[in-house]
Amino acid sequence: MWTLNIRWRQKYWPMLRLNYFIKKFENATQNKKQVYIIPTRAGFKYLFINFTVFLMAMSYTNNLCLLISFIMIAYFILKMLDTHKIIQDIKLNSIDVQSDYIDKIHIDIKLGTKTHKSIAKYINVELQSVDRKLETKELVQTNSKSLYMSLRNIVRNRYSFNRVKFFTTGSSGFFYVWRYYNQIIDFHAYPIKTFAKDFTSNKNTNTTSNQESEFSEHVPYQKGMNSKRIDWKIFSRVDLLYIKKHIDYNTDIIEINFNKLEGEKELRFSCMSYLIAKCFNEGKSWRLVLPSTVLESNKGQNHFQKSMEKISEA
Repeated sequence: MWTLNIRWRQKYWPMLRLNYFIKKFENATQNKKQVYIIPTRAGFKYLFINFTVFLMAMSYTNNLCLLISFIMIAYFILKMLDTHKIIQDIKLNSIDVQSDYIDKIHIDIKLGTKTHKSIAKYINVELQSVDRKLETKELVQTNSKSLYMSLRNIVRNRYSFNRVKFFTTGSSGFFYVWRYYNQIIDFHAYPIKTFAKDFTSNKNTNTTSNQESEFSEHVPYQKGMNSKRIDWKIFSRVDLLYIKKHIDYNTDIIEINFNKLEGEKELRFSCMSYLIAKCFNEGKSWRLVLPSTVLESNKGQNHFQKSMEKISEA
């Protein structure tokens, strides 16, 4: 008997909880843009209290209790309309999430209509895909036509979403209101930078030639270039300033190798994040070696972005 009771509770008890029905109802409305509203647990408790007061008023013909019941139900209806209006007024123009470090990921939401600041603080946003959900953590900044929010539960990864959900329980918490917008969102969350002590030990010098440098071509001299490289012989012939451009074969290339770093997996990626940023800021070239792929040496913004995306997805 006891075993049957436990099995019954495990199978049917979740269906009796309000959150179960809310989740089922949400899943049934994901492909629609209408605004939906249902009472929360607090809302049902409020209605129960109101109904109790009303029964007392009718049983004892107490006009004061009847007045209190009327005021309570009027307040309940006003809060329902106010909570519904918060989401009803939202018209999404665009939503943007830029790839960045885990602790700096934010979403920038542009709204089509004016949303008052006192109302915007109650709005929550959830990014959704078939197999993933990501909810906003806090409202960082807002004005009449935009929301700027940080995200919670971010880990190193690539994120792709195709739906945005706006939801709120308003100022009273009596109602749960939501609506969906179809929106493609794609970004990378880079690992947080952790200082790597063995930075200089990963240098790899290219020695394809015994010469320190080799002449490549003449290029017109521009302000800021090294005047010591001006070819005066060319100047004497054409009366124009040219400098000699050389290929430097002794340029140090940093090899950022996952297998040569120490510590747990995530710590290694954090160290790699630091090393990539250091090379990029110092204008150096680096070669990225991951367990399953290699990114050949290069430098600059594009190489930095590709490197950070590789370690985010690895």
